[in-house]
Amino acid sequence: MKLINKISQTLRKMLLGILLVSSCVQAGVNSEGNEYSIKAMFLLNFIKYVEWPIENTKNTFQIGVVGDSEIYDALTVLTTKRSSEGQKVVIKRFEEKNSENYQMIFISNTNGKRSEELIKKYSAKGILIISEEEKGKSKLAGINLFNQDNKIRFEINLTSVKNNGMKVSSKLLELATKVHQ
Repeated sequence: MKLINKISQTLRKMLLGILLVSSCVQAGVNSEGNEYSIKAMFLLNFIKYVEWPIENTKNTFQIGVVGDSEIYDALTVLTTKRSSEGQKVVIKRFEEKNSENYQMIFISNTNGKRSEELIKKYSAKGILIISEEEKGKSKLAGINLFNQDNKIRFEINLTSVKNNGMKVSSKLLELATKVHQ
């Protein structure tokens, strides 16, 4: 019976993974896309699996990109082809003066010390912070994307997400390589 449960659980995870990836491919990106196209697809799919505080839900979902990252162009291409659950998704270069408009901030790994400062500054503001550090290096961001064995993976800092008033779907938690409590 334990073996059947284990197989069933593994199959559910695989199916969710396939659904996540297939919805990305349907967005019009070649499945052989570069690292940032794949990361962009992850970001857009996270929108479906995270519940934001009511005061931070708007008709337009804004993602701010900090730093000079290829993800900006990849996100821009993808968002011209789709919207998420009726919301228009807008990609902007991060500007602190407009920070209250973002629901998600992506901090590229080129920002060093500034990453930590920004994560601390926007903690508990209802904004999902996504970083791209080496596995296990980002302890403060809500979600950390990293490359492992030429595959994009992610880990979730549940405390950070909850401190921002958000809830993460159990389906997304199952796909994470690690969930930090």
